[in-house]
Amino acid sequence: MPRELPLFAYGTLLSGSLVPEIGRLLRRRVTSLGPARLRGRLHDQGGYPGLVCAPPGGGWVSGEMLELADPLDTLARLDRYEGFDPARAHAGEYVRVIRRVESNGTEHAAWVYLLNTDRVRPGPRIAAGDWRRYRQRRAKAG
Repeated sequence: MPRELPLFAYGTLLSGSLVPEIGRLLRRRVTSLGPARLRGRLHDQGGYPGLVCAPPGGGWVSGEMLELADPLDTLARLDRYEGFDPARAHAGEYVRVIRRVESNGTEHAAWVYLLNTDRVRPGPRIAAGDWRRYRQRRAKAG
């Protein structure tokens, strides 16, 4: 059974999501606790990002900490969206794990969906580690 922890969002799960199905779920079941960051590398997976954790001293990925209403049901819905099956945890594109995330100057344990590099090759790196900024720059350039 999943522990009741916040979720670190860094891509399509960020509040204000442009994905209609997820946007509706987030508006009803999620409260933003504010900006957060996690050591890692962000990659463009073709219209959505994938996060790979970096060793200590690695870069930062920007996102936000989300509090989940009805955490068990909300995580189950997010798992389906992310293609994560807890019964077959390493079978999909993402794995859901607990990591230490920095928020408001303090480290907190949080759920995060990481790219499953055993099954998926990371796409081009997003050097700044910020999905929203990356999308805005691409939209202006394209």
